[in-house]
Amino acid sequence: MDSSLVVDMWNTFKDSIDKKTIETTAETFVDTCADYGADDQCFRDALGSCDILDNAINYYLDLEEDVDDDEEEWEDNEEYNVEDGHLCPEEGIRTLVLKGCSH
Repeated sequence: MDSSLVVDMWNTFKDSIDKKTIETTAETFVDTCADYGADDQCFRDALGSCDILDNAINYYLDLEEDVDDDEEEWEDNEEYNVEDGHLCPEEGIRTLVLKGCSH
């Protein structure tokens, strides 16, 4: 999917969207475009056509960066697993411990 398609599709129906929900709809639209193959560069190239679409794209791109930051934080803390406020050593942080720490 290229940026002109993203912009053209948005411009086709944006005027018929209820103004109360247009920002949420724009975010959903961007997410859907991403699901169908639009990458970050495509979204960057689409910036500048509509403020509402720009806000949704910027929100999407910021989320992508935050996910990467969170991933680094998880990797730094892999030797602990938090359950009910207790740290359980030797369990991976991504392991869900349902019944207490076994150590």
